[in-house]
Amino acid sequence: MFETQFDRVGTVLAARLAVTRYAPMALLSVRPGWDERLPDGYRSALTDALEWDVRVCDSGEVAALEAVVDEALDLEDEEPMGRLYYPYQAAAIISHCCWGLGEGLEHPRFVPRLREEAERYARHVDHALMASAPQPEHASSRQVGRFAQLESDLWQRQAVASGESAAALADFSCDVSAQYMAVLASLEGAGTAH
Repeated sequence: MFETQFDRVGTVLAARLAVTRYAPMALLSVRPGWDERLPDGYRSALTDALEWDVRVCDSGEVAALEAVVDEALDLEDEEPMGRLYYPYQAAAIISHCCWGLGEGLEHPRFVPRLREEAERYARHVDHALMASAPQPEHASSRQVGRFAQLESDLWQRQAVASGESAAALADFSCDVSAQYMAVLASLEGAGTAH
């Protein structure tokens, strides 16, 4: 388990990068009925949060995002299976980040739990890739544990970011997000996103 704690600046950066990394997945339209039930302001709050990797968010933005995301999470009685897992779990990670950017900032389990959630999401995507039928567009993505490795690399880079700029970390985090979105879109198109 990951037990290294970041300083306050590193913790805030890790949370902001996670919000921007998972916001595109939280915005996925995956099931009729889910999109229509999303609370007012959900999509706009997440769209605004896509910039948190390059600008500092204020406490009001954090609280507003947390409230609307938590309201969306309450639409389901439990963690869903199938295609809804991806936007739902991305929203759950974002909710945790908002808590960590607010009252949980100094909590000793915030960063380790955030990393655990990110790695769990990555393993789920890896599993879906491995379970999908052989398709040429997945060939480069089919490496065992590819997304788990990307998340691990990102967290390692953040942990030793003494010489790496926040902008370089943000670029890598956005690249990881784009890779998630490409794979999830191809799985969705193939009807294999479970």
